Amino acid sequence: MKTSVVFVLFVFALSSEASAQPLWQACNGPYAGQVNSITVSRTGTVFVGTQSGGIFKSTDKGGSWAPINSGLSDTWVNCVAITPNGYIYASTWSKGLFRSTDDGQSWAPSNSGISDLSPPGVGVLDFTPSGTVFAMANGGMYRSTDLGTSWKSINTGITWPSMTTLIVEPKSGYVFAGAAYNTSAQLYRSTNNGDSWNQVNTFSFWIHGLTVSTEGHILLCTGYDSFVRRSTDLGDSWPAYYVGSDLAKPQVLLATPRGGIFAGTDKTGVYQSKDDGHTWSAVNNGLPFGNIISLASNLDGYVFAGTESGGVYRSVSPITNIAAEMTPNDFQLDQNYPNPFNPSTTISYELAKNASVKLDVYDVMGRKIRSLLDDSKSAGYYTVVWNGRDEAGSDVSSGVYIYQFVATPSNGERAFKQSGKLMLTR
Repeated sequence: MKTSVVFVLFVFALSSEASAQPLWQACNGPYAGQVNSITVSRTGTVFVGTQSGGIFKSTDKGGSWAPINSGLSDTWVNCVAITPNGYIYASTWSKGLFRSTDDGQSWAPSNSGISDLSPPGVGVLDFTPSGTVFAMANGGMYRSTDLGTSWKSINTGITWPSMTTLIVEPKSGYVFAGAAYNTSAQLYRSTNNGDSWNQVNTFSFWIHGLTVSTEGHILLCTGYDSFVRRSTDLGDSWPAYYVGSDLAKPQVLLATPRGGIFAGTDKTGVYQSKDDGHTWSAVNNGLPFGNIISLASNLDGYVFAGTESGGVYRSVSPITNIAAEMTPNDFQLDQNYPNPFNPSTTISYELAKNASVKLDVYDVMGRKIRSLLDDSKSAGYYTVVWNGRDEAGSDVSSGVYIYQFVATPSNGERAFKQSGKLMLTR
């Protein structure tokens, strides 16, 4: 299976904070409180939902803005989303959902079947390529199969109905939803269009951001730590990648159609990844506001950032569609994360060339506990999850274990060997 990372090279130096040229420019508004949501239509019109002024749109890439609130009875807008047929949906703090069928010129309530519209109201929306719309609200998840005319509660399997975010992975059609309870979060996945849900992971903090990269990988952030988590197996495992600063707490993620991934943080602006979330760098020249609430991009390649203090910023230049297939420069075994762990941990490794790979776990006496991998792999970046069980499927006891990695290049070169220590605490 081909798993080497594909990323996009940018014409302008968006990854270089040392550049003398600004990377962002102000979009002359809209100034109506926090910019909670940004979305862009296929024709290039930019729509934003604000915390005190309702919805605005720009037809000139943010050069000017016009309010479009006719029929919108709540101007605290949580999310704006556009379905493939061009309908626009706005979720609000106290009045639920609104729908526009005329490019935002007028809005009508779209709440039939949603039982509780009290604050914080309806949150994030997303949809399948065929047009099924999903929404999170008080009481859990809802689905509409008639473009928002009616909604059905779909909470089978969800034990924490206080939802924070959701996303549809377009290729598989799987739906992912985050739910919060106190300071913890559960991530749910539906493989049958929302008819039922299974919990796939638990996190120590609420889930604030989800996105899907052009590689089909799902990225997640909590807003409370300095990591972006990425799943390459449709939610089964979630290795974490450090964004490069303890002060940076990613709270919103954007995977652009042309391949770049951006993270908006609560204090330190915007970070960018050009290798599918593996590494990150700050990209803030020209961006005076540290707290980024929302991100979007258009088909021309411009990136838009909405701020807490109000107003939108746009990248000075577009992202160009110059794709290059990249592989690691060396063979490498990374330290497992988390460590110590309970009940599972992720081990990442890199292959500079096609190789036969073995990854085994031993106890401190040298006895083999588990074979995690024995296979041929193409050059690229990989992750393996150990669930703290032995070959028979039984839980192993707390303690220190050794993981040993051997990669033998298929061209006959000398094998690469490396080991690491991991600690299981039950």
